Amino acid sequence: MKEIENFLKTISDGLKALAKRIDTLSKKVDDLAKKETAKGKSKAKAAAKPKAPAAKPKAKAAVKKAKAPAAAKKASPKAAAAADATAFNLVMDEIGKSRDGMDTTTLINTTGFNAKKIANIIYKAKKRGMIKAVRKGVYAKV
Repeated sequence: MKEIENFLKTISDGLKALAKRIDTLSKKVDDLAKKETAKGKSKAKAAAKPKAPAAKPKAKAAVKKAKAPAAAKKASPKAAAAADATAFNLVMDEIGKSRDGMDTTTLINTTGFNAKKIANIIYKAKKRGMIKAVRKGVYAKV
């Protein structure tokens, strides 16, 4: 019986020591979190203060602006169309082009969107009554 009591006392002491260490660690984590939020607030304040721009950043911005149109010319027609229209409109246009309806894999390939985005757009369009399901996975404009 004495052995069991000694064993339980040892376990109890170990748990108490562990609890103290956990308290110490939690205090350190809280302190670090406070420091991080203080750093974030000071960075936000520093960003909010207007600074006079130096001449060099203006020159770099002008160079970037000059390069941007060249990059836009290299963009695919899909990317140019995507800049002008919403994803919903692009999918609806693709479905509207098809006389017999369009399946989801074709929509994924033609628009370049992932399956989840296509499914969400189809769900919204069906809910609005803009498309109907011709058969499973094939949709046509109403």
